[in-house]
Amino acid sequence: MAFTFRYTELRYGESEWTGPEGVTIFGELVSGEMGLGDKIAMPLRSGGHFEGEILRFTETFEGWTGLPFYQKLSTSSISGPFCIEVYRRPEPDDILVPGIASLGDGTLLARSCI
Repeated sequence: MAFTFRYTELRYGESEWTGPEGVTIFGELVSGEMGLGDKIAMPLRSGGHFEGEILRFTETFEGWTGLPFYQKLSTSSISGPFCIEVYRRPEPDDILVPGIASLGDGTLLARSCI
């Protein structure tokens, strides 16, 4: 599944879903569809990209109601911002914010949206 997700905020290791080993990003799905278990790439300030795995979808950093029960999301099934819980985090914590996370046809296309 190819997707583009524009994120504006992130938090390291503060989620009950990811524990200390993860990252939570907040933004909007711009194109495509994504599912649990998909690889997701985010640009690093130091250059290159970081790759993690989509673990869960939530409405906000602190709260969730229905999104954790979704296996897949697409631009036709959701509008507006939401959070993606990502398993794994880079060392050091240097994911570029804001940024664009993506995965397309097996080729990672992470880039800054500045």
